[in-house]
Amino acid sequence: MKAVKRGQFKKFTIVEVRDGAIGFAKQPSRYIGRPTDDLDGLLAAWLADPANLIPLRTRQGRMPSYTPGSIVWAALERLVYGTSKCSQVFNERGPTSRRRRAEVEAVLADDPGRMLR
Repeated sequence: MKAVKRGQFKKFTIVEVRDGAIGFAKQPSRYIGRPTDDLDGLLAAWLADPANLIPLRTRQGRMPSYTPGSIVWAALERLVYGTSKCSQVFNERGPTSRRRRAEVEAVLADDPGRMLR
């Protein structure tokens, strides 16, 4: 755990997490409880601005699906919604999330210059 020794990460016990001693456990992401229309509106507005670039992977990641050139969905979520944690607004399970992913992919296909590498 070199990163822990360097101070980049801190290890917590399950008791600390359960008891909320670390702070983030009781702080929901900023958009939890917001209507789908609000989330979709934020995404549409963000995508409408050509200055906003879509983050892509530049190298192979740990997961097989993390291929170079694939969209970094967690980073995109932070850019669009300002959240600090991945909370599944772009997951592949729900129809709304899949629709959002398709919208982002369509914008990238129409304008390859929107890539952030």
